[in-house]
Amino acid sequence: MKLSIYYSESTDPSFNQAIEESLLKHADDNHIIAFLWQNQRSVNIGKDQNPWRVCKPKQLKQDNINIVRRHTIGGGCIPRFDTYKYCLNWFK
Repeated sequence: MKLSIYYSESTDPSFNQAIEESLLKHADDNHIIAFLWQNQRSVNIGKDQNPWRVCKPKQLKQDNINIVRRHTIGGGCIPRFDTYKYCLNWFK
């Protein structure tokens, strides 16, 4: 089984979401991928979520906080800048 570890120096949440999606789409069988990143303030929502129902877009824009849509389903989350995020994907 192959292990790949990636770390993003970017704090741009849209960029990091794109990297995560690309890693997932290009993974092979028997491949474990670890991706570590840290985002600037943002609200991350799932692909099927309505941003006007789960957050207040006008207030977020005033506070200079981006809304970023993930390629996966799931609830919204508001990551803190002082924490790291990770993604583990493995395929058999």
